[in-house]
Amino acid sequence: PAITSEQLDRLRREFWETRIEGREEMWQALRAAAEADTDELRDEIVKAAGIRPAAHTCTLLSCYDERGALYEVPMYCLRPPDNLDQQPACAEFKEAARAVQIYAEKNKTPH
Repeated sequence: PAITSEQLDRLRREFWETRIEGREEMWQALRAAAEADTDELRDEIVKAAGIRPAAHTCTLLSCYDERGALYEVPMYCLRPPDNLDQQPACAEFKEAARAVQIYAEKNKTPH
């Protein structure tokens, strides 16, 4: 099943609002960086927060704070799929779409 913009927004919101490990201010910085409108703003947020990528790819998928704590952000929080509101682009989005679908089915409100 394809994921809609509304489902993606809900999935992202749930991810950011349920982080309990690590430091709250680091999650806030990661969210701000992930939602930044420009690469320059994202880079400034990352630099100011002391975030270091865990891999040489320099992405926010996996990174460390100044104390060495690991933070992992799913791809769906970093960028929308190329085919949003169509067919899922990759396995991770297929899994996310299925998770959203299951969640929505479990939490349906009777009409």
